[in-house]
Amino acid sequence: MWCFKKSLHLFSKTPVFWKRGFGSALPTRTPKNNHVNILVGNTIAKIPPSQARLARTGQKKVFDYTLYAKIVGGNQNAIRKVEFFPDFVDDTYLPRSYIKESGPVFETRHDCWGMSTAKLLVTMKDGAVKTLYKRLKSRNLVDRKVRLVYKSHNRQPDRAFGVELEMISPVRPGIMRDALNKVIPPKRAIVTGWSNKTTKAWKVGVDNSINAPPDKFGMEVVSPILRGEEGIDYLRKVSQQLGSVGAYSDVSCGLHVHIDLHGINFNGQKRICQAWLNYEAVFDELIAPDRRGSKNIFCLSTRENPAFQSLSNHSAHELIENQTTLKGLVSVFNRSNDNRNRYFKLNLQNLVRSHNNRNTIEFRGHEGTTDAKEIEMWVRLVTRFVEAAANPQRSIAPFENGDGNGTVENLLRFVEADVAMKKYFGQ
Repeated sequence: MWCFKKSLHLFSKTPVFWKRGFGSALPTRTPKNNHVNILVGNTIAKIPPSQARLARTGQKKVFDYTLYAKIVGGNQNAIRKVEFFPDFVDDTYLPRSYIKESGPVFETRHDCWGMSTAKLLVTMKDGAVKTLYKRLKSRNLVDRKVRLVYKSHNRQPDRAFGVELEMISPVRPGIMRDALNKVIPPKRAIVTGWSNKTTKAWKVGVDNSINAPPDKFGMEVVSPILRGEEGIDYLRKVSQQLGSVGAYSDVSCGLHVHIDLHGINFNGQKRICQAWLNYEAVFDELIAPDRRGSKNIFCLSTRENPAFQSLSNHSAHELIENQTTLKGLVSVFNRSNDNRNRYFKLNLQNLVRSHNNRNTIEFRGHEGTTDAKEIEMWVRLVTRFVEAAANPQRSIAPFENGDGNGTVENLLRFVEADVAMKKYFGQ
């Protein structure tokens, strides 16, 4: 048997990107959506009772059906896979789902004892997942025609990430929690005091380091572990909800993004550090002026730390390359004379802290914001930066500031930015 539940997934509209340091917005054009047309239907045949198998419930499986999703128009390569779900209420049903990764006809065949509703998860080229439902029929009816669209941007790498969103809220943490639970799975937002413990819920708590007016609340919203396009979608929904309740950020707020380094070895970690020395000044161009260089004590410049400030970029690269232990690398990269080692724009301290098992690095440079598109594009940028820098086939040859290589255009080329990202960052 199958289960029925309505669901709908929509893309948000793309606002313009505000070029910091200038007095006007740069209009951008929303990337053109591509689409595919599919027919969802099923064939059915009767099985003689004498030949029918018995279901666990004792009924005879007298229906032989094939459920299909057939591409009939649009981009033939728009669908990556289709997952057909059997009765997921019955935990004893194996396998739990049937995944088909080749088209243009995605289909699965089964026998059953009665007609119900099938659930299909369609993964698009951009990684977005569309949920469809099809009422199985026992007679010839017209197939359901569906038009699916997908974004032209590249798929978010399937690397785990998390975010910390600092803001000023007009409502108490409990009300914010209830607002977030309206757009994410129930009870996946909780109110908590300060804690660095990772949970499966979105954590909402008071942050006294934020300069909130007396009638408002300094607040931090911390995500659970997110991944890929599904994680981006959750982040987008939460960010939009923050704005809808009137939350905003000022100069005392920051946006912190944690990226998991699973699968990246020590050489890859050194490459990330070397690439950051190349592009830190470029990242500064994309953040608020008061957070550039070491103007903000909570997001210091790595290039200006005592280990690197008197070195050329070539010599700084060599210093990183000569490190033989992770502890030594972190000590050099996040060196501070006043014990503020974790307050660098690229913070590696989680890699060596003994009290946790996190294999993550933290990007602390971006100012606080509740703009959903701004948050999304920053997460996409730093995630792709990690992927590109850790790839041994990509060049991270050192270059000096002022030699023409340290530009936003070159950074976007380095991370292999798609059209949407280039337009957003004004290139």
